[in-house]
Amino acid sequence: EIAHKFNVFIVEDNPYEKLRFEGEPIPSIYSLEKNGSVISLGTFSKILCPGLRLAWILGNKEIIRKMAILKQATDLCTSILSQLIAYEYCQLGKLEENIKSNIQIYKKKRDVMLNALEKYFPKEAAWTKPQGGFFVVATLPEYIDTGEMFKEAIEENVAYVPGAPFFADGKGQNTMRLSFCYPSEEDIDEGIKKLGQVIKKKIKK
Repeated sequence: EIAHKFNVFIVEDNPYEKLRFEGEPIPSIYSLEKNGSVISLGTFSKILCPGLRLAWILGNKEIIRKMAILKQATDLCTSILSQLIAYEYCQLGKLEENIKSNIQIYKKKRDVMLNALEKYFPKEAAWTKPQGGFFVVATLPEYIDTGEMFKEAIEENVAYVPGAPFFADGKGQNTMRLSFCYPSEEDIDEGIKKLGQVIKKKIKK
């Protein structure tokens, strides 16, 4: 209603919509909006193959037309071969099978990470328990700056994404984003163990 009132668009970036492990499906903003004020972005990169570089847009036709012109100025067009591969895969009914398989893989990896966090992180830390997607967000005591701590983690051969850039108000310096999608279950456990050791050195007694 606010977007429609002030004649602005909401851009909904929704790459993880189909990667939900548990709980009820969450409706997209696009599905709830009736005034044409939402542009919804989806991608095959999380549910099929990152290398295909394929995505889609739902929304106002005129806005999409202008976006297509801008894309043409950037790379002329998306690979026809990539489009045909995705098309045939979907026509064969394989996409939903792939999504279901990936959900089971990512759910197990998420559980491995949550168990590792319980084992290795200090009691002063807290973290999300995601019902989908690729990431856990951990929150440390306010006096720990995860941006500054990053170098120490790298020295232990473990990495994360400092959380501050995800906060519009400039906060979140004590947060971090942890990915469980790519590493093996063994690497997740070992990585969280190493990261926990780095964090414990920062905890004030």
